[in-house]
Amino acid sequence: MKANTEILGVVGGMGPAATIQFMHLVVSLTPAQRDQDHIRMLVDMNPAIPPDRTAAILGQGPSPVPELVKSARLLEQAGATFLVFPCNTAHYFLPQVQAQINIPILNMIEETAAYIGGERGGMNKIALLATDGTVQTGLYQQALSGRKLNYLVPDEAAQQAVMKTIYDIKAGCDLKKAKQTFAPAIKWSRSQGGGSGYCRLYRIVVDLDRGGHIRGPTSGGCHESSSLQGAGASSWSRSNGGLKRLIYLQSRYRVV
Repeated sequence: MKANTEILGVVGGMGPAATIQFMHLVVSLTPAQRDQDHIRMLVDMNPAIPPDRTAAILGQGPSPVPELVKSARLLEQAGATFLVFPCNTAHYFLPQVQAQINIPILNMIEETAAYIGGERGGMNKIALLATDGTVQTGLYQQALSGRKLNYLVPDEAAQQAVMKTIYDIKAGCDLKKAKQTFAPAIKWSRSQGGGSGYCRLYRIVVDLDRGGHIRGPTSGGCHESSSLQGAGASSWSRSNGGLKRLIYLQSRYRVV
C-alpha cells in the first residue's frame, strides 16, 4: 500500500468514549496489511471543552469555541493536515473554528448525508436520532434535504428518551439501563416506516455497546455518523487529500 502522507488530527473529549470509538473505527476501516499502512493520528483529548454543547447552542451555557480553537490550533501546530470532530453537536460551531485555522475540517454531517445519498435508491426515509442541539440547529436536515432525502424528527417523547439516554451515559449509568431508556426512541422510529427503504441516523448507540454496535432484530438499517466520518477520514488520508467518498466503508449497524 502507498505510504500515507496525511496526518489526521482528532479534536477529542466530546465525550472521551466517543473519541476512542472514533479512533477504533478509523483503524478498523483502514484496509491495512501491516502496521505501516495505518493512518497517522494526533489526538487532543481536551477535558476543558464545555461538556454541554446543546446548552451552548440554546444560549444556556458557555460556548465551546475557544477550547475547540485551542485544540485545533494545537493539532495544526503539531503537524495535522486535516481535522475531525467526533461530535455531531460540535459541528454547529465548525465554521467559527475553521475560520481560525489553516487546515480543513472533515464534516461528519456532510459525510453522513453524502453516504446515505449514495444509497438513496434503497432508502426513502431517514429518522434523525440526535441531541436537542443537533436537531434544533437543522444541520442534518439541511444536509439531507439538499440531497433530496426525506427525514423524520422524533416526537417529544422519543426526543426526551434520546436526551435522557445521552446524559445518563455521560453520568456513567449501567448500559443495560441505558438501552431500556433508549427504547421509546427506537419504538418511535420503527412506527414511522420500517422496511428496506428505511434508515435510522443516530449518534448514541456507539455508547450503548463498546464494540460499536448492538445486534438484534430491526426493521431497517442504521448508520452511526462517527463510523461514516471514520471511513471518510480513512479515505481522505489514503487519497492524499482527494477525499474519496467512503470507499472502504465496511460497517453496518443494527439496533435492538
